[in-house]
Amino acid sequence: MLDKIEEGAPLTLIADTLQTLGVSKGLHSLDVGVLVSPVLIEFMKAAAEQEEIEYRIGTEEPEDEGDMDLANSAVKEVYKETATADEEEPMPMETEEMAEAPPVEKTGLMARPSKPVEEMEDGI
Repeated sequence: MLDKIEEGAPLTLIADTLQTLGVSKGLHSLDVGVLVSPVLIEFMKAAAEQEEIEYRIGTEEPEDEGDMDLANSAVKEVYKETATADEEEPMPMETEEMAEAPPVEKTGLMARPSKPVEEMEDGI
């Protein structure tokens, strides 16, 4: 865990991953995991400080606005590409007519009889 913190993984990401794994393995419920996440983050902070490892909590504001601008422009570009691709190629409508299925006689305990009661063989 300290290796991942040293590599620069945010503590919130590690805590969320541990919480999700615990829920998927059935160790605790989702509610308990959400309640325990802040405690996990504080524990990892203390462990990193004890080992003198620099850490990121994951709630900090980004220092370089250029990275955010680059990311936002990339997202907008991909969105525009997918939007224009959808407009250019409309899906062809298939107008194949379906033949009507033959009527199926309903059977079972809750099926309504298709014949009047008088015409039934057993008279029930």
